[in-house]
Amino acid sequence: MKKILQLFVLDWKRIFKSPLATLLFVALLILPALYCWFNVWALWDPYSNTSDLKIAVYAEDTGTKFDDKEINVGKELTSQLKHNDKLGWTFVSNKHTVTEGVKSGKYYAGIYVPKNFSKDLLTFVNGKVTKPKLEYYVNTKINAVAPKITDTGASTLQTTISDEFQTTVGKTLVTVLNKAGIDLQNNLPMLQRFASLITETNADLPTIEGYLNEIQTVKQKLPELDEKLDQANQITKFIPEINQFSTKLIAANQYLPLVDNVGQMSLQAQQNIPNIKNAGTLLNNADSNFDNAAETLDTSLTVLQQSSTLLTKLEAAMPDIKQFSQDAESLTTYTKGSLIPALKAALPVVDSTVKSALSIVQTTVTDVNDLSSQLIKLINELQNDPNSAQLKQDIEAILTNMAEDTATITRVNTSLRNTLQNVEDVYNQIAQNAGLPQSTLLQPIISRLDTLIDTAKSSNQLIQDIKENMPQISADELISKLNNLITVNKQISAGIDQLNALNIAGTVSDFLDKTASLLADASKSLQTVNSELLPLVPDLLTNTKTVLNQLTSFLKKVQTDTPIIKSALHGANTLVNDNMGTIVSGINALANLYKGDYPELKLKLTRLMLLAQNDLPRIERELTDAINLANEKMPEVKAGLATADKFIKEDWPTLKAGIQKGSKILDKVEHTVDMDKLIKLLKRDANKEANFLANPVELETNTLYPIPTYGSQSAPFYTALCIWVGALLLSSVISTDFVLSDKQKKQYSKRQQYFARYLTFLVVGLTQAIIVTLGNMFLIHAYVASPVWFVFTTMFIAFAFFSVLYSLVALFGNIGKGIGIIILVLSISGAGGNFPVVLSGKFFQAINPFLPFTYAVNALRETVGGIYWNNFRLDWLFLGGVGLLFLIIGAILITAIHPWIERIHKSAQKSMIIH
Repeated sequence: MKKILQLFVLDWKRIFKSPLATLLFVALLILPALYCWFNVWALWDPYSNTSDLKIAVYAEDTGTKFDDKEINVGKELTSQLKHNDKLGWTFVSNKHTVTEGVKSGKYYAGIYVPKNFSKDLLTFVNGKVTKPKLEYYVNTKINAVAPKITDTGASTLQTTISDEFQTTVGKTLVTVLNKAGIDLQNNLPMLQRFASLITETNADLPTIEGYLNEIQTVKQKLPELDEKLDQANQITKFIPEINQFSTKLIAANQYLPLVDNVGQMSLQAQQNIPNIKNAGTLLNNADSNFDNAAETLDTSLTVLQQSSTLLTKLEAAMPDIKQFSQDAESLTTYTKGSLIPALKAALPVVDSTVKSALSIVQTTVTDVNDLSSQLIKLINELQNDPNSAQLKQDIEAILTNMAEDTATITRVNTSLRNTLQNVEDVYNQIAQNAGLPQSTLLQPIISRLDTLIDTAKSSNQLIQDIKENMPQISADELISKLNNLITVNKQISAGIDQLNALNIAGTVSDFLDKTASLLADASKSLQTVNSELLPLVPDLLTNTKTVLNQLTSFLKKVQTDTPIIKSALHGANTLVNDNMGTIVSGINALANLYKGDYPELKLKLTRLMLLAQNDLPRIERELTDAINLANEKMPEVKAGLATADKFIKEDWPTLKAGIQKGSKILDKVEHTVDMDKLIKLLKRDANKEANFLANPVELETNTLYPIPTYGSQSAPFYTALCIWVGALLLSSVISTDFVLSDKQKKQYSKRQQYFARYLTFLVVGLTQAIIVTLGNMFLIHAYVASPVWFVFTTMFIAFAFFSVLYSLVALFGNIGKGIGIIILVLSISGAGGNFPVVLSGKFFQAINPFLPFTYAVNALRETVGGIYWNNFRLDWLFLGGVGLLFLIIGAILITAIHPWIERIHKSAQKSMIIH
C-alpha cells in the first residue's frame, strides 16, 4: 500500500511540475460539467416558447342558421384562437397559403376549416348526421418534436369544439327536460285525476258489466217494448176524461212531486235505518276522539268557569273580611261561616288550576318539540342549499311560532310557581301557628319550575337574537345558532319530563288536602287567622287568578284555531244522535204511509198531474209528438241496441283487458315511482347538468415527487452522462501506464502501478462529480430535493464509472476506450434517460437492466425528485458491485494480460496512424 501511495504522489508531482499539464487537468475537471450545464440550461423550459411555433389557420366556414340564429363555428374558432398565445397562430387568407406555407417550412403546421363545417355540425338535428372535419397539415421533417406540439394544438381544437357541442346539446336536452318537469308538475293534478279515473273504472268493471248485461236484456225484451209502445199509443184516448177532472185536482196535483220525493226518500231512509244508526255511532265516536285537545279544551273551560266564579266570590268577600277585621266577634262569625269554607273550596280550584296549567305546558312543550323537529329538517336542507331564501323564510316562520310557545311556557310556569309558593306559605303559616313542622314538599317542584322558566327564557332570547341577526349572518353561523337553540329546547323537554317524574298533580293534591285539614283546625284559632293567615290570602288569590287568566287566554286561542271540520263534526253529531229516536220514528211513519195509502192515490193523481200542470192542448200535442217520436225512433233504438250488443261481444273484452292492464301499471307506478322526486330530477339546473353531460368525469392529478422545470428533470441524465464522458476524456488524455526508469520498474509491480494510477483517475472523477453537482445547484439553480445525497450519489457514480472505464482501458488500451464509447452509445438509448425504455426497441429493453448508466440515472433521479429508499438502495448496490467487480478483475488480469496488449499496441503503432 505504501508503494501505491508513493506512485500516486509521484503522479501529482509530475502534474503540478508542468504548467501545461496542470492547465489540462483543470480543463478536464471543468469540461464535463460544462457539457452537463449547457444541455440542462438549453432544455430548462422548452415549452415556454411554443408561441413561436407558427401554425397557419384559415376558416372558410360559411355558417348556417338554426332556430333563426346565425351559427358560424369557424368564425367563433378564429376569434378564440386570436386570444390564445399557447401556440403561434397565424391567420391567412386562403387554403393555398396554408398548404404551401407548411410545405415550405414557413409554418410548422396548418389548420383549415371547410365551408360546410357549421352546417355539418348541425346535421344531427334532422337525423342525417355528417361529421364535420377539420383539415390539419403538418411538416414532420422540420423537427421531431414540433409536430407533436402542433398535433396537441389540433387535438385541443377538436376537443374544444366537441365539448362545446356536447355542452350545448346537453343544455338543450336538460332545458327540455326542465320544461317537461314543469309541465308535469303543472298537469300533475290532471294526470292524477286521469289515473284515478282508470283505477276507479277498473274497480267499477263489475258494475259496468252489469249495465252491459242489462243492455243485452233490453235487447231481448224489444218485443215487450213494442207492446208497451202500442199501449202508449192508447193513452190519447184518456185525454177528454183528464180534461174534465183537471180543474178540480190541479191544486192537489201541484204537491205530488214533493210528496213523491219525500215518500221515495222515506223508503230509502227506512231501508238504511241500520246504516243511519251506525253512522250516528261512528259520528259520535269521531266527534269524541277527533282530537284529545278538544276534550281537554272543554274540560278546562268548564273548570276555569267554575274556578273563576269561586275566586270572584272570594275576592268579593275580602272587603267584608277587612271591614270586620276590627271586630273580633263579627270576624269570628264571618270567618267560621264564610272565609274558611271559602278557602277550603278554593283549594280544589288551585288543584284544578295547577293540573290545567301543567296540561297547557305539556301541550306547549310538545308543540316546541314538533317545531324543533321541523327545524332540524330545515337545517339539513340549509346545509345542502345555504343560499336558499325560501328555507330562511320557513325557518323564520317556525322561530316566530316557537317564540310564542316559549313565552307561554315562561308565563304559565311563572304564575304556577308563584301559586305553589303561596300555597306552601299558607300551609307553613297555619302549621307554625298550630305548632306543627313546616313543609318543603313543594320546593322540589318550585325549583324545577324555576329551572324550566330560566331555560324557556334562554330559548326565547336565542330566538330573538337569531331573528334579529338572520339577514347579516352566514349560513354556517345560522346553523350553529339553530343547533344551540335545539339543544336548549331539548333541555325544556327534559325539564318537563323531570316535572312529570315528580308527580306534580298527586303531590299538589296531597299537599292541598293537608292544607284543607289545617284550615279546619285553624278555625279554632281565629285570632291567628286574622293576624297572620289573612295577609297571605290576597297573594294566593291573585296568583291563582293570574294562572286562570293565562289558561283562559291560551284555551281561547286554541279554541279559535280549532279547525272548521271539528266544529262541523260536533254539530252534526249533536243533531243526529240527540234526535236519533225522533228521526227513526218519523222515517218509519212516513214510509208506512207512503207504502200503504199513497201508491193508489199517486197512480191516479200522476196521470192527471201530467195533463193539468200546463195547457191541456199543448200536453196533448206534446204527448202525441212524443209517441210519434217513440214510434219513429224505435228502429234507431233497435239499431243502437244491436250496435251495443256487437260492441259487448267484440270490443268490450279488449277494452276491459286494456283498462285492467292500465290499472295494474298505474298501481305499480304509484308504488314504485315518486312523482315529486321525478319532477325534482327533471327540474334540475340545466347548466350544471349540461356541464356534467359534456364532462362526466373530472381528472384529479396527484403529482408524486414534483420537479418544477424540465431542465431539472433532465439534469440526472446529463449529470450521469458528463461523468461517463469525463472518464472517457481522462482515459484519452492520460495513460494508464506509468513512465518509470528501469530501476523503478523493478521497484514497483504492475499491480501496484495499476492501483496508483487508478487513485489518480478516481480523484479526478470525484472532483468532476463535486464540480458538476455544485454547479447544478448553485450556478444554474437546478431543483434538487436531497442536495447532500445528490452530491454523494454523483461521487459514488464517479467511483463506479471510473472503475469500469479505467479497468477497460488499463486492460485493453484503445480497445477498452472503444468499449467505453460503445457502452456510452448504448446507454444514451437503452438506459431510459430521456424517454421511457419501454418506448425503445426490444434490444434496448433487453440490455437496460445490465447498463450501469441505468442505475446511475435512476439513483440521481431519486435525489432530485425525492428518495424512494427501496429503489435507491438497489441502485447503489448495483453501482458499487459493478465498480468493485471491474476494479478487482483489472487487478487480477493486469499482470497476465498486459504483455499481450503491449504486442497489440506495437502492432497498431506500425501503421504510423494509431498511437
